[in-house]
Amino acid sequence: MKTALRRVAAMSVAAPLVLTGAVAAHADGPDTQAPQIAEYSVTSDDGDDDLTYFVEHEPATFTATVRVTDETGSDGPIVRVRSVDTGQSVGFGRMERVSGDAHDGVYARTITIPEGHAPGDWEVTIYPLSDSLGNSTDPGEFAYFATLGVVDIVYGTPVSPAAVTFDDDARTYTIPAAEGAQYLVDGEVADAGTYSATGTVEITASALDGYILDGESEWTHTFAAESVTAGAPAFDDRSGSAEDTVTIPATDGVEYLVNGEVVGAGDHAASGTVTVTARALSGYELTGTTTWTHGFDATTPFIDVEPGVEHFDHMAWMAESEISYGWQTPDGPEYRPLSPVNRDAMAAFLYRMADEPAVDLPESSPFTDMHPGQQHYKEVVWAYQEGITTGWTMPDGTHQFRPVEPINRDAMAAFMHRFAGAPDLSVPSAQCFEDVPTGMLFAEEMCWMKSEGLSTGWSDGTYRPLTPVKRDAMAAFLHRFDTNF
Repeated sequence: MKTALRRVAAMSVAAPLVLTGAVAAHADGPDTQAPQIAEYSVTSDDGDDDLTYFVEHEPATFTATVRVTDETGSDGPIVRVRSVDTGQSVGFGRMERVSGDAHDGVYARTITIPEGHAPGDWEVTIYPLSDSLGNSTDPGEFAYFATLGVVDIVYGTPVSPAAVTFDDDARTYTIPAAEGAQYLVDGEVADAGTYSATGTVEITASALDGYILDGESEWTHTFAAESVTAGAPAFDDRSGSAEDTVTIPATDGVEYLVNGEVVGAGDHAASGTVTVTARALSGYELTGTTTWTHGFDATTPFIDVEPGVEHFDHMAWMAESEISYGWQTPDGPEYRPLSPVNRDAMAAFLYRMADEPAVDLPESSPFTDMHPGQQHYKEVVWAYQEGITTGWTMPDGTHQFRPVEPINRDAMAAFMHRFAGAPDLSVPSAQCFEDVPTGMLFAEEMCWMKSEGLSTGWSDGTYRPLTPVKRDAMAAFLHRFDTNF
């Protein structure tokens, strides 16, 4: 492979070194000290401040210089240049004095590493010094085979990456296109183009295969912090704590913590005392309010439903969603969670779940036991018109609804299935509950309740189809339905 004589990168040898105390005068007695190196340097002949060469077509030429002091006087030092990796050597010979005298003189030798020589580090080494009295450098002293500098020989086509530019006003940086080089932003390769940035950005250029960097290859820039005002969170404090939420906004440059934990934008369940804190991301600084605290009300909407009781969340949702108003008493509203749900109340619950649509009331009631003006008459008629209930057919062909009778769990499943739009049912291949055999009235609807996650039955595996539905359980069925459909 051929070599080229151009140089980039950082200087491989320090500025000329001055060894303090190198010149020693012996006023009394004979001179017994070996010559000393007072200063030294290795410099490129082309004026660059480094010793890295691209040896492609031309040799690498540089000059080694030392200043030697000795009371008696010494000859010029001997120098050579040797490849660390291969042992090849060039430039062996005595340096020529270019100024001063034998007692304090500056010596120099220009050396060339011909093209085609091994790449890697080449050490510029001076042989041990001696004077006319035979005083010579001892092992362990700096001048004993001292390395004056290291020349770096590299192969490849030199490439000088164009500089990355930074725009503080726009808060952007621009990576140019460069043949033979790629740019890395914080260690990740980035294509040419303009990018938004905050904080400190570190960009480096690296050579592609067959190329060698020649010139600047690192850029670091810190953008001034951008002021940003954090959007305020919203606290939704509903009746009871089941549906309470805190809504975190999306604000560029800001992250939010809820009670010390980082959370994303959106709705988050909340209860008790909630503290929301905003903090700036890198490259931003916050202005305005950064902390918000809210105590959520965990009191019950019904005086007979205490927080923590079974199905509390569902009964609180019934009040919040205005599905059930309970009974008004002098002490406050009661829900009566363990009372059975009457059939007229069941119709009313479903009617409210449907957002209370307009009802075209008929001239006569479809049921002999329901009359205009009667509680929940409109809701029962709506349930009949929607096909949710047909009531009982009497021997004379009339129909009864039996509004104040408790609705059993099997009939409730049928009402819920029809309210959902009567989706297709499959005949169970096996019992879905211990007490619901296949072929039983409403067995498919009860199995549908289980498959849709509306009812899990009791822990003993039963559904208890002929048991009246209690009001607390009805709240759970309706709330799950609202969530799943």
